[in-house]
Amino acid sequence: MKKNIQKGISKGKMVVASGMAAIGAGAYYLLGPDAKKNQKKAKVLIDKISKEVKTKSKEAKDVWNEISK
Repeated sequence: MKKNIQKGISKGKMVVASGMAAIGAGAYYLLGPDAKKNQKKAKVLIDKISKEVKTKSKEAKDVWNEISK
């Protein structure tokens, strides 16, 4: 009978570690050197995404209204 012997880091710990690394990278990007420039880039990107989401949601609403008639 084979025994399941786990070697290394568990999947849960790996997920937590990668999440912490992502948070650290984001904080460094927004608060580190060149912070003002990076914050402006992030704001432009967020505004662009927000406009796209509003447009797509309006399109989806129009399609839904056509389907439900």
